[in-house]
Formats: sequence, structure tokens, C-alpha cells
Amino acid sequence: QRLRRPEQAVEQLNLALTLSPHHKEALRRLVEIHTRQEAWPQAAAAIQALLDQEHQREHLVELYLRQARILDVGLNDPPGAMEACRRALAQDPGHLDATRRLADLMGRLGNRSALEHHLRASLDVHRQRAEQDPAAPAPYRAMADLFSSLKDPDGTRVMGEILGAMVPGAALPSQPPVVPHPRLPAASLTGETLRALVHPDLPPPLLELLNKAQQTLGKVYPSVSSELPTLSADTDASQAFLA
Repeated sequence: QRLRRPEQAVEQLNLALTLSPHHKEALRRLVEIHTRQEAWPQAAAAIQALLDQEHQREHLVELYLRQARILDVGLNDPPGAMEACRRALAQDPGHLDATRRLADLMGRLGNRSALEHHLRASLDVHRQRAEQDPAAPAPYRAMADLFSSLKDPDGTRVMGEILGAMVPGAALPSQPPVVPHPRLPAASLTGETLRALVHPDLPPPLLELLNKAQQTLGKVYPSVSSELPTLSADTDASQAFLA
């Protein structure tokens, strides 16, 4: 590294591995040098040897992602890179970098149906994580990213609203341009204010607003659609308020 003699460094590392074939640090350094030198077959062999020795989940995820890059960029093997990403996701189903890389590979190969299935499966993982820990911003950030990838502006907007409330000034993922929706100040969203809006006549503009809100929320949490009543002009006012 200091004398910039990578070939001699590789010789010394290989010598070290003849004495200790499973030495992880030697294998890691070999991967780094071969990658820098764009010696892709050697890099692939070294990282596979390292994977064979590794058992810690977080390290496996990192190594599978590096293997995916070597296979994709260096060896022009997108199917092999996809398999490496899948193995990373088997260790951590919600890993966002692995999710993105696999989605990118699927998109480049033109497999749109598999891409959408992959993104929606990842969405379910982060929904479950949000339910388990509603106060953690990470699942909502991941869902915002995934909705954006699915080109679903409703879902992206809802996640953006949640993140904006939890983490003021949060950096949200880029998303398709959408018509901005009016926001009521938080102080005005009180029970008394809402009850004043909902009266037995249910005026058409309010009915339309409630139905649109239900449809949008249903995209984010599909179970909502089955739990909420269907709103109509003769819906009881108390039911409409609960909805």
C-alpha cells in the first residue's frame, strides 16, 4: 500500500495463506487489491474463499454485496450478481442496499414482473418492521424509497408525511413529481374540529376527501381497506368520523 507494489503484496499474501489458508484478513486484503487492479477472476476467487470462512450475518451481507459488484461490473455476470444479492437478502431480508442492487439488476435485464414482486415483498418486510417498532424512522424511510421505486406517488407521499413528522427536515428519496396536496396545520386536527366537519349530511366534497384518503392509506397498509367501512352518502356520521 505504501510502496504501491500490488504484485509483491499479492505474493506475500498468498505466502501467508499457504501457512494459514483460512486467514480472513489476508483474504480481505487480496479481495481489495484484486478489485483495485481489476483482476476480476482473482477477486472473485478470493471473495468466495472469504465467504466460505465467514459465519457472521452482517459480514456475510457485506461480502455478498461485494461479490455482486465483482460479478456484475468485473465479470459481466448479472445472473450471478442477482444470486449474490438474493443470498445477502436471505441474511437480512430488509437490507436496502441489497434490495436496490437486485432491483437495478432486474430492471436492466427487463424482468419487470419479477422486479415489482421483489419490491413489494421488500415493502412487506418494512411494513412488519414498522408495526414492531412504530417509533423507528428507518422502516418508513425504506418504504418511502420502495414506493418511489414503484412509482407510487401516494405511498411515497404518505411515508414522507410520517417521516416529516418524526424527523423534521428528513431527506426523502427522489420521487416522480406530483400535484401537492393541501395540508392542515397539526393544531387544527383536533377531535372537535373533525367532528365539526362530519355531520349527518356528509357533503359530497368531504365524502370525496374521505374516500381518497382511504384509498391512499390502503396502498400503504392493504389491511386498511378491509377494516374501514365503505363510505357513502347515507353513512352514519359517527362511522364516518371513525373512518
